Amino acid sequence: MKTPVTARNNKKYCRYHRDKGHHTDDCQAVKQAIEKLIKKAYFKEYVDDSAPSQEKNRGEQSKKRRDQKGLCSLNLIFGGPHFAGNSRDARERYAHEAHEAHEAHHNPISMMSAEQRPRKVRREIEISFSEQDAAKLHHPHDDALVITPLIGRYNTQRMLVDNGRAVNILFASTFEMMNLDEANLKPASFPLYGFTRDHLLPKGTISLPVTLGDFDEVTKVIEFLVVDCPSAFNGILGRPLLRQFKVVTSIYHLKRKFPTPMGIGEVSGS
Repeated sequence: MKTPVTARNNKKYCRYHRDKGHHTDDCQAVKQAIEKLIKKAYFKEYVDDSAPSQEKNRGEQSKKRRDQKGLCSLNLIFGGPHFAGNSRDARERYAHEAHEAHEAHHNPISMMSAEQRPRKVRREIEISFSEQDAAKLHHPHDDALVITPLIGRYNTQRMLVDNGRAVNILFASTFEMMNLDEANLKPASFPLYGFTRDHLLPKGTISLPVTLGDFDEVTKVIEFLVVDCPSAFNGILGRPLLRQFKVVTSIYHLKRKFPTPMGIGEVSGS
């Protein structure tokens, strides 16, 4: 069944879209933009705070239902360095820049100045997974993605890929087996926190070359936190490494893929 086509009303003009079809007063995009500005504390003199908004009511009702069910919130595991800087000012500046980038992405190109318009970037090959990538695996499984990358001069086994980890970790026992010199460690004064709020101070940080790829390889210098505590793994590869390699991870396929100059590189779980 074909969807009926609504005729355009050429007598109506929208100044926001600079096109005919509807009035500016009836434009949903304008209303949404105004709501966003109101949430950012603009137009306070025109906003009536005496009556709570429907959104606020829904939020309070939702919270009340959660409290009645006895649910509680779980906080994140956090800590470690941030690539934008470790000071509060640096992290707040990063958050502000990220927010501006998000807003610019949602603004119509026609409303942006020449400086604001995004630059053209080289199109990369799309990364995808298929059932063929999982053909050699036993299903169902809930295995962790553990790989053997080349770190420095060593094929380092039992490296856990953890998309939720905010840092790359090399355990002290692995550091010693790699015959690395503690004199090369840079001080690390930021603690790592866990579920129980216990904290652990790293021994320091070290930057090492990491090579990924079963066939097409890519090498990048990655910063690791050296942590002295027992673990079943030699180290953990977290979000900083995944970001630098532009890695896409699939736990179902126990594989990670990333762009290389020759195409798409792959690393299978070991």
